[in-house]
Formats: sequence, structure tokens, C-alpha cells
Amino acid sequence: MELAYKGVDISGKAAVVRCELTQNLFGRADALTIAFDDSDGAWTSWKPAPGDWLSVSEEGVRSGAMYVRSVEPSGGIMTLRAYAVKYLHAGHDEAWEDVTFRKLFSQRASGLGMSADYYGTGDWAYRSVTQKGA
Repeated sequence: MELAYKGVDISGKAAVVRCELTQNLFGRADALTIAFDDSDGAWTSWKPAPGDWLSVSEEGVRSGAMYVRSVEPSGGIMTLRAYAVKYLHAGHDEAWEDVTFRKLFSQRASGLGMSADYYGTGDWAYRSVTQKGA
């Protein structure tokens, strides 16, 4: 298994205990759960954090960039859960006034490092939009 963490090849430096990659066709982001032996404290010293990225590949299957959502150390095992889209930290509300659908959608996509494609949808106008926990 080839493994990169934040762009650095760590294939020979990390003992993988479990690796589960879920590749979805549409509607949901691809997901990766990977657990490492951390009995020597290497992962703890690397201080993995939400927002970091990693990728795995094995036998022609490649994850692409997966963004860490959660880090769970437990009993000498470090488990990372990651998704194919960046996670926006929850905790504050975001609001827009006099905004169109396309402008709002484009801003949200850009904030996730993505581009927007509208597939022929309209461009509705909104007086006010609030996103809770953005």
C-alpha cells in the first residue's frame, strides 16, 4: 500500500492496521477510515489534525486527496476518518443579503476548493439566506 500524508510518502513509516475506502458514485463524498499502529507514538508526535490530507493507493485503486475530519487515538491505535471534500468547521452562522443562487453556490463551492457547475438551473434571487453552523 502506498500512503502519503500532507504530500509526504510515509508508506514504510506507518503500520496500517485497517483501511476502508468507500467510493461513492454520486450524492455522497468518498470516505476513508484508516487505522495505524501508534504503539511507538509516531502518529501522536506527527499531531494529525482535521483539515490535513492524505491519500492511499493499492493494486490500482487510488483514493485521491482525502481531508481528515476526525482523529481518534485509542489504546495504541490512531484512527483517521477522512473525506474527499474539505470540512468547514462548524460553529458560526453565515448570512447573505440580496444574493442569487448562482453567486451563493459559487461561493460555497469555492470555499471547499471546488468549482460550480449549474447544469442549466435558474438563477433565483434571495433577500436573505442564513446557514447555521457554517
